[in-house]
Amino acid sequence: MKNKKNDLVSVIIPTFSRPYNLERAIKSTLSQTYKNIEIIIVDDNGIGSKYQIETEKAIRNYIKKGEVKYIKHDINKNGATARNTGLKASKGIYVNFLDDDDEFLPDKIKNQVDLLEKNIKYAACCCDSIIQYHHHQDIVKCQQNGNLIEAILSGNAHFNTSSVLFRRNALEELNGFDESFRRHQDWELYIRFFRKYLMISTFQMPLLIKHVTTTSVITNEPLKQIEYLEFFLNKYKIDFETYQKKNAIYQYLYLNLANSLVYYGKYRIGLEYLKKAYSFQKPKIKNLIENVVVFLKSFIRKLL
Repeated sequence: MKNKKNDLVSVIIPTFSRPYNLERAIKSTLSQTYKNIEIIIVDDNGIGSKYQIETEKAIRNYIKKGEVKYIKHDINKNGATARNTGLKASKGIYVNFLDDDDEFLPDKIKNQVDLLEKNIKYAACCCDSIIQYHHHQDIVKCQQNGNLIEAILSGNAHFNTSSVLFRRNALEELNGFDESFRRHQDWELYIRFFRKYLMISTFQMPLLIKHVTTTSVITNEPLKQIEYLEFFLNKYKIDFETYQKKNAIYQYLYLNLANSLVYYGKYRIGLEYLKKAYSFQKPKIKNLIENVVVFLKSFIRKLL
């Protein structure tokens, strides 16, 4: 079934301190087999900053050709605010947020629009993704339909915001992203989204490439992760208590925190959060092995 209405799709690309990746994201959107797309770039670097100037220079030709709409924040705000700025400026019936270091594969928008046109009870569509590391790649799958919040938060459904095509009316009903979140904005949005709406998966080959980069606030302030996670957990404590898999969810989130802290050399506190993660339920052998590998790699990296 073809999308006979050819509805407009808004692709919103927030960008911060990564002008060298942005053109790849733009090109992947312009190369879509679905053509009725508007591209909105939201520059969150702050007017006159080094990266804002470099970003505008990098995409100057796309701006001149009218291929993108370029919006600049006066000052750096955060990713949630940048996404909301783009949403307010957009006109599409469907909306896809694309991280500036990710890229669409050519049929992504077409396949997802077609699927949502055929399945009106769903308010969003996710897809499988290729995770591109420096020397290798993995494939993560989102091959489930329905209310996926417990699967997402327990690590049993894998996708990021770039992989999801939303119906605009759902995002507007939710008032977009919560701008008080500097991290975990996607999880926060999904908790509210799945209170009211359902998501469908393409069940196909990957339609997105997510490039893993080291440019992050976490690199400079790894202990901030604790504050961000606890803020998220406290704000949605009531929701968490209703989840059937709440122990698995708490364990998964604290395991991720522990592994990241160790990766950035915070061994003692990383071990504390590892113990906390395993206090929720008996650890799986797979998780134990993964934790040992993370710790060993981190120690070896420190020695070298």
